Amino acid sequence: AVGEPGEADARHLQKLVGLAQGLAVAGQVLLFVGVAQPFGLLTGLCCATGAFFISTARCMRWTIIGHHISHGGYDKVQRSHPEA
Repeated sequence: AVGEPGEADARHLQKLVGLAQGLAVAGQVLLFVGVAQPFGLLTGLCCATGAFFISTARCMRWTIIGHHISHGGYDKVQRSHPEA
C-alpha cells in the first residue's frame, strides 16, 4: 500500500462496485430482451452483449474488488471512511 487510504480511494472503490452492479443488471436486461425477441440478429446481439456484461461484472467482483478486499484495502477504507 502506498500511504493511508483517502477520500479518493473510497470513491474509487464505490465506483468499481457500482460499475460491476450496473454491468450485471444491464446484462440481465439484455438477456431478457434477447430471449423475448423472435430469433434473429437482434436476439444474438442482445444475448451475446448481455453475457459479456455479466461475465465482465463477475470478473470485476472476483479479481478487482476481491483482490483489494483480500489484501485488507477495503478494511482500511472502511476505518477511515465508514460511509464507503
